[in-house]
Amino acid sequence: MKTFVVVSVASVVFTVAGGAAVVRWGGPTCPTGGCPARPVVRGTTVALPAAAGVSGSVVAPSSQVAVVIAAALEWLGTPYAWGGGDADGPTLGIRDHGVADAHGDFAKVGFDCSGLVLHAYARAGVRLPRTSGEQLAQARVVVPFDRALPGDLLFWGTHHVALYLGVVGGVHRMVEAPQSGEVVTVSAVRTGGDFQGVAARPLAGDGS
Repeated sequence: MKTFVVVSVASVVFTVAGGAAVVRWGGPTCPTGGCPARPVVRGTTVALPAAAGVSGSVVAPSSQVAVVIAAALEWLGTPYAWGGGDADGPTLGIRDHGVADAHGDFAKVGFDCSGLVLHAYARAGVRLPRTSGEQLAQARVVVPFDRALPGDLLFWGTHHVALYLGVVGGVHRMVEAPQSGEVVTVSAVRTGGDFQGVAARPLAGDGS
């Protein structure tokens, strides 16, 4: 497990397996050696930080959605932890008696896919349900993927959700907490498999 350092006085310190102290607060924890640059937000434009692995910017449909996108991007590199993440930030993962346990998610502080999305929207004052299936079912607007806007939610079955960023560098991109053993990352949108082919919009009025 990585060593974390305090980056805010408004912090809560707790202990995980092995006695490692981890700081959780209302912003990203940072591995020893420093934090990656946070996204720069100017109005509705969010510049991707270096940790995104791709240069460019995202133009959100509103300043509120820009906050959502920036909040998700702040956590790039944070471990995936099944069951992890709430409105305040990353949390300890939980046991699933399967793949997540094999990766030690119950001893990691991080996000699962829906936890990251829930947190990002909470930072903009929007309360979402906890699971990806509920997030789709309770969306204010659902449109075909070809009408997706930055900040919309994309789904694979009812088991995975990601936050759409738009087209960056000629590729549809998203930010996601992918799966056990990985970290929060910016990825190309995967349209195969059980991709639902829709974009769910938690905020009505943003281009709907």
